[in-house]
Amino acid sequence: MLLCPLAVAAEPIFQSLQSCEQGVSTASHCSVVLDSNGYLVDADSGKKLSDTAESMGAMNSFELYRDGGRYILANENFSRAKTRRWVVFGYDAGRVVLDRIYIFSLDISEQSGPYWHGYDCRSDSKPFTRPSDESFSESAMQALCGEVEGEVVLVQEDSPVSAPAKSLAVSVPVYSARNRNGAATYVFVGSEEPDLSAMACQSNCSPITAARPRLLRGENAFSVTHEPLKE
Repeated sequence: MLLCPLAVAAEPIFQSLQSCEQGVSTASHCSVVLDSNGYLVDADSGKKLSDTAESMGAMNSFELYRDGGRYILANENFSRAKTRRWVVFGYDAGRVVLDRIYIFSLDISEQSGPYWHGYDCRSDSKPFTRPSDESFSESAMQALCGEVEGEVVLVQEDSPVSAPAKSLAVSVPVYSARNRNGAATYVFVGSEEPDLSAMACQSNCSPITAARPRLLRGENAFSVTHEPLKE
């Protein structure tokens, strides 16, 4: 983790975030919405994307956003760890396309004090089965990340990271098909904590792909295919 004093041009990864919470005016543009009980729901049919709700409470919040052709289920835990988890996926005609999950957590070092670390879990193009015993986010976590969240992997930067003043840079391990596959660095422009709207790419971020789901047999099957996003 670095607080970066140097200035560089950094465009946000998510540039047109709109709320997809049920009842909010912007949700009329969303194919899937987050209802007040913590379920992701198809906006047209009302069908839930999982049988188990997200665990919402005083210490755990969830919000759903749309950004162009992708959706982001954002989870913030307000405990000491202050974990942020962002599940990025596409949704069309009842089909889910998982793209990746970003995880950032606050930890404390006896030597250097508080610091942010995290993970970047990317899709392996395997079908995503509709979750029943788990919430949508927990099932997505298992599909893309496995058990990596329990590990603290610190990535050493090969060269100094440059970013706008008072911005946070975090280098994280990248996992593809739940296997370690290099590292990526993200900068949160003008923020000293991970912030979805301020997130920019520094290195090895790999473009987020959009959903054009391939229909599979069986109404409980969610498919995973990838095409470049067309904003």
